[in-house]
Amino acid sequence: MKKKYLIFFPLIFLFCSNIILPQAGMGRGRVFGKVVDDEGNPVPDALIVAESLIERGTVLKGVSDKKGDWAIAGFGTGPWRITASKEGYMPSSIELRVSEFRNPPVTFTLKKIKAGPSALSADKSAIEMLEKAENAMKEERYDDAITLYNQLIEKFPSVFQLFLNIGYAQMKKGDLDSALNSFQVVLKRLKERDGDFSKEPETAFKAFTAIGEVWIKKDDFEKARESFEEALKISPKDEALAYSVGDIYFTNQKVDEAIKYFELAVSIKPDWWKPYSKLGYCYLNKGDIEKALQYFKKALEVDPNSPEAGVIKGIISELEKMIKKG
Repeated sequence: MKKKYLIFFPLIFLFCSNIILPQAGMGRGRVFGKVVDDEGNPVPDALIVAESLIERGTVLKGVSDKKGDWAIAGFGTGPWRITASKEGYMPSSIELRVSEFRNPPVTFTLKKIKAGPSALSADKSAIEMLEKAENAMKEERYDDAITLYNQLIEKFPSVFQLFLNIGYAQMKKGDLDSALNSFQVVLKRLKERDGDFSKEPETAFKAFTAIGEVWIKKDDFEKARESFEEALKISPKDEALAYSVGDIYFTNQKVDEAIKYFELAVSIKPDWWKPYSKLGYCYLNKGDIEKALQYFKKALEVDPNSPEAGVIKGIISELEKMIKKG
């Protein structure tokens, strides 16, 4: 029987901060890079948010310029999560160990979200209104964004996909019931128009995923699971979705549920290091040091040059010391 280490890890990186990851807060480190779309074109005005994974609440922000270039200074040494986002695109995140010396450039590729029929792009006033709505979202003026999206839907009723945007804004402001209704409207309209989701699977996929996230925020994890499974039916080989769902559960401290989805991501794409790493953190939270060590070693084996490789090596070293001490 494997020895169970009864250690509580409410925040796993607190375990690491005093041992292998000093100077995690503010410092002199600089990270730079580029934001492009899925065709390689620069994405200007993308919001870049860096969050320390040790010093909770330590956040740095930046915005990409006209060429898609971005740079943020003030990093302390340690693990950070950096996210690039822009309205109309799927956000992209990376976790990496930042040094106060030279750091490699980070390129984010943002996938465009299809907004529906081309009627919107053919109308100059609609484009201007959409840009205003996107700016309102970026500035966290969610009520203004909702008003603008509703005005667009009134003018272009066929572009019901904008209810996704409305739902995201409602979720951001904490109006979960309204957000749930908006996402469900998208699914209802798709079925009314097409009979099923086969003609526009990406939109249905996003709606089901968003509904699942709402149910998690409402602490109804069974309904969340049902919604995520519907999304996975649409895209059963999407390892990124499985990973993202696991990450949502992990963030909400539902470790056992997170493990199931990280394991699914591994089964879909066994040569991807990230779910192995997250499984390591899951078992670290459960106090199962030996199993955590197994997954961290696997993450390093799969990709010894991943952005988190330095962090993982440090964690492996400390876990091995703990096991040796018994």
